[in-house]
Amino acid sequence: WVRCSVVSRVRALFAAARAPTPPGRHVVPGRAVWRRHRRSDLWSPSSPGGAVADRDGERLAIAIGLGLTGMIGLASAGVSNMGAKAVLFAFMGAAGASVSSASGQLVMGWFGPHQRGLSMGIRQMGQPLGVALAGVLLPPLAGLSGLRLALAVPAMICLVVTAAVALFAADPS
Repeated sequence: WVRCSVVSRVRALFAAARAPTPPGRHVVPGRAVWRRHRRSDLWSPSSPGGAVADRDGERLAIAIGLGLTGMIGLASAGVSNMGAKAVLFAFMGAAGASVSSASGQLVMGWFGPHQRGLSMGIRQMGQPLGVALAGVLLPPLAGLSGLRLALAVPAMICLVVTAAVALFAADPS
């Protein structure tokens, strides 16, 4: 539950930083660029996931984001220093940010105008449902075998879903 809480907060920070770029400033696709959110004093690297989705397709953006999230999650399971874990959690949140933007584009492309409301609602329901499942399943895993297992299981799930997305998800035409 700690990981989910940290990842949720990091994702919210990245979402807040996605304000439109002020006139005269340019964002280079594929690079993390520091920019300031207009309505607050938050500073954050913007996620390149949207640029990857626009340039190379949603499937690739989702696969890269989930794959990096899974690999960083496995790395965090092997680290015992809590400061290092916190840094890895921040990178996990940044890597997972591309999944939000690209999955929205994917759903919009897959479904027609009369089906998008329900399909976007189901997509939006995924994150709170995942957090609820993590809250129920991860504490017993941590109690059974420690924090390492509780971090490794969701990381492995991310890697399995990465393979499924890479193999089966079709970019909308």
